[in-house]
Amino acid sequence: MTENRKASLFARIPAMGRKGVLAGLLLSLAILAMLGFAQEGHAEELATEEWKMVEISLTAGGMYANPYKDVDIEATFTAPDQTTMTMPGFWDGGSVWKIRFAPNQVGEWTYSTSATNPADTGLHGQTGSITVTAYSGTLESYKRGWALKPSANGRYITYSDGTPFYWLGYTRWGIFKGERYDESNDARFDSQFKGITDRNVANGYNVIQTSPFAQIPAGWCFSGEACPWKDDYFTDMNLDYWRDGDRKMDYLAQSGLIVSFNNPGFSSGYYDIAKLDDDKRITRYILARYGAYPVNWLSGTEVLWTGEYSGNVAAKTIFQEVGSYLHQLDPYERLDSNMDFWTGSPYGGTYPFFTESWFRYINNEIGHGAPVNADAWANLYNRASKPIIETEANFEKIGDNPDWYTRHAAWQSQMGGSAGFATSAQGIWYPCWTNTDTHPNCIYSGTEYAWNEALDFAVTDKQLSYMKQFMTALDWFALEPKPDAIAWTGAPTGTDAYKPGHKSNADRSLVVAYLPKRTAMYTGMLQHLVPGAAYSRQWFNPQSGVYTDLPVMQADASGTVPVPAPPSLEDWVLLVRKTAGEDSAAAGAPGTPVLSDDNGHDTGIKDGSYKVTMNMWWGNNGTVYKLYENDTLIDTQVLTARSPQAQTVSTVISGKSNGNYRYYAELTNMHGTTRSQVLEVPVTQATPSQPVLSHNNWDGGGNFQVSMNMWWGTSGTTYRLYENGVLIDTQTLTVRTPNAQSAVTAVAGRKPGVYEYRCELANEAGGTTSRTIKVTVTR
Repeated sequence: MTENRKASLFARIPAMGRKGVLAGLLLSLAILAMLGFAQEGHAEELATEEWKMVEISLTAGGMYANPYKDVDIEATFTAPDQTTMTMPGFWDGGSVWKIRFAPNQVGEWTYSTSATNPADTGLHGQTGSITVTAYSGTLESYKRGWALKPSANGRYITYSDGTPFYWLGYTRWGIFKGERYDESNDARFDSQFKGITDRNVANGYNVIQTSPFAQIPAGWCFSGEACPWKDDYFTDMNLDYWRDGDRKMDYLAQSGLIVSFNNPGFSSGYYDIAKLDDDKRITRYILARYGAYPVNWLSGTEVLWTGEYSGNVAAKTIFQEVGSYLHQLDPYERLDSNMDFWTGSPYGGTYPFFTESWFRYINNEIGHGAPVNADAWANLYNRASKPIIETEANFEKIGDNPDWYTRHAAWQSQMGGSAGFATSAQGIWYPCWTNTDTHPNCIYSGTEYAWNEALDFAVTDKQLSYMKQFMTALDWFALEPKPDAIAWTGAPTGTDAYKPGHKSNADRSLVVAYLPKRTAMYTGMLQHLVPGAAYSRQWFNPQSGVYTDLPVMQADASGTVPVPAPPSLEDWVLLVRKTAGEDSAAAGAPGTPVLSDDNGHDTGIKDGSYKVTMNMWWGNNGTVYKLYENDTLIDTQVLTARSPQAQTVSTVISGKSNGNYRYYAELTNMHGTTRSQVLEVPVTQATPSQPVLSHNNWDGGGNFQVSMNMWWGTSGTTYRLYENGVLIDTQTLTVRTPNAQSAVTAVAGRKPGVYEYRCELANEAGGTTSRTIKVTVTR
């Protein structure tokens, strides 16, 4: 019965009899709802920003013996340009199904749902629209589009809009199973999960590698771990596990991180061809639940190791079947890969790559226990036609490796052609609550470390962020392994792990070399440069992030420039660049830089997102700019010098919590370094303003709405509603600072009793909680 027919029928009933007829009508509709036929398609209007998730919640009209398996739903979304994208939905407990989608175009979208049980009109035939506006925040993942893809030349990875994406990842396999959201045993953090995440973000990591381990039945979970299933047959889901995953994925997304998602978590020992249908259903569920977050997919780990070395044919078959199935379902055409073992090493030099079109980059795993030189990756680079990311090479202190193994692997992989690097540390790659944990992943790798101890390991905490700052200050994506760019003299050669590595761009105007730790000095000669051209040379200390300028050299008639003697026997990075003619005017140290900020200029609110700008108005130019926040280096950029013209450069700051932040900048050229005055930036309104809850349960019934309003101030990006302390609703909000925000949660089927509600508004700087309200249900 349509709304118009119900209204027409009701209008014909005499006024005195309407109350009784209404009661009968409601009873009839309730009976029809129980039978699965009362709910009909309706137009729901939603709003979000580009690349931000919107969630459609549906209520089934019928009952299902096993909701996870008995019915599938999906929604087809039509974009403003009339292209379509289809996303599957997922069961979220009781009679609730959800569809999550992140529109990738600005404008008006429409959608329509379908179900494998068309008679269930609560799930089938629902329609609506989505108003999508441009993203208003500062996170690169949303500004540029988080559906990563290979570059046009297949050598590096880009955002959706084609901007090069330098991958610096951190592996945390136990986010779902082991990291604690509401607890911390370190006074510096109120949450283990948030503490690790916030430190990752502060250190420049932009990818988190994790897994839901959805292929592990209940009987295989270790004692004390969370487990995705309550049984061993993949039928009885532990929805608390998945809801905990929701809030963690939401926090990662709002922190600007992209999740490299091992979906559903296959690894050595879990490949069973007889369970392929279960594997595909799990894969569909994970795509539905998490595919609208900033993720890319790993459809298996150590596939070549399991399949080639052990002869497990099922490993390759399952990976290919699941990967192909996932690609068919996923409308975003994002990165798909697996995690290969040893493919880049000399031992893996003959293994073939997967050739399917959906296999879009090589997620490589060199392994642990010994340093290797850049040739391990260069050999892979020369064989491959896809981007390479090294994601598991000598995690810090795993197996009691010395910490420099990690730094060595990072830099050597870059010299060999990897378009980024991912790492981790013993105590975090699988989270260990204390350094006496009995979990197998905490005790098998040498000395035990707790998660909070591992956070402070020198290489993963700071030194890899220096590497990222160094690389992204250059046109890193134009660099390729070039064996003839440098002829070394006295350096290790062949397969020696301490052999130096180097790369350059096509015209040799930019050359980077990594010189590992050594026992003897060696030098060399840069080759194939422009005869007579001037080249600047700098040493970069990968342990401190500090540059040391050397005199500019002119290439001789044969186009060579000598490699200078390194400052010590520790590892160093050499940066050589062809200078611009304008730089010759610099006759001394740079002019004085001046800092300014725009905090509060746009909204009047001093929140945690702003821009710090350096201007050097007139004088000798700098070639390197560094910005320090509270005496910690947070940004390094290489500048083009055009003395005596002005120079300007900006650093985007985001996610700062309330407090006072001190900034100063340094400009450096070959003649010296000049420091700015200190700029103080107070942040007083970073977290969302306090939300206020209300309800409309005036009649005491079990169906009502709880409404949230934040009247003025800093916006939240996420709204969470708790009923009696249990999270029952999460919504992604559009940033409207300083204007009001609102959200409404429909609550249904509550039995008589008193229900307490509180909500949280969260953004990348933190969260703010409302006061608790009580709703009394009397009937």
